[in-house]
Amino acid sequence: MLTCRNFRLVRLAIISAAALLLASSIEINQSNQAAAGPASSNKSTTNKSTTNKSTSNATPAALDGNSSFRLLQHSQPSGEDEILVSPLGIKVTNLRNNYVSLLPKPFTEVYSYNARTKKIFHGPLNDHKSPYAHSMALLKSVTFDDIKTTKFKDDTYKGCSAAYSNIPKEVMVQRQKDKSNGDLVGRAPRLFEMVTSSKLNVPQEAAHFLYHYYGLPEKPGLPLQVEYTTFKGQTHHYLTTDKIEAKSFKPSDFAAPSNLTKVKNTGEVMLDDDSADSMKLMIMDH
Repeated sequence: MLTCRNFRLVRLAIISAAALLLASSIEINQSNQAAAGPASSNKSTTNKSTTNKSTSNATPAALDGNSSFRLLQHSQPSGEDEILVSPLGIKVTNLRNNYVSLLPKPFTEVYSYNARTKKIFHGPLNDHKSPYAHSMALLKSVTFDDIKTTKFKDDTYKGCSAAYSNIPKEVMVQRQKDKSNGDLVGRAPRLFEMVTSSKLNVPQEAAHFLYHYYGLPEKPGLPLQVEYTTFKGQTHHYLTTDKIEAKSFKPSDFAAPSNLTKVKNTGEVMLDDDSADSMKLMIMDH
């Protein structure tokens, strides 16, 4: 039975997914990523690493110990993101649609806003839902935050010390059983590898928010790279860090704008007035 509570959840899910699709489609973003870095097929049944090892021992760990950084990352659901992170907070700006997610110190309140639509959402971190992680779950039935990984080596990545983790064999066996029982879809990860760094001296609350933003299983440090291979044998470069640089910030860099219209959820942030009218018609049809 569709209760009032369930209807509200469905309605928010539709708003969030449609807002992202109106900004620019996930399929276009995936095509762009494929052109930038073609996926390689992994046919082996053993738990081989899916991460490109060209970064291994390529650069000295020059960034270790620094506390303020600017990162450029691109991911499967969100496209290109600029991340500013320091003891003052963390600010993630999507360079494709200018959607900003801001978590300033003391890391308890989240601001999501867009200068184009002139809208802002503000609420407790515990109640915040990332539209990009949510869109992967809603549109592709793929989630990562419940995946258990273990570290298999220490190395370097883009100038900092890093830990490489993947799915251990016993977890892979269980996931294969879950797939056979119909509990996992063919697009779900069979192999999963993540690169993180705890040598970048940023607040763990800020790092936690980045895992939340991408919908990843939380590990110590910042997430830098994620690749996975599905049960169908398709390899995806889910998250890649293109650049990390030490950078100084001032408090105003992590201050939310005060001249925007407040909205009730993150899904409304990307909707301008015309899009909002179209969404109302869509919801009425449901």
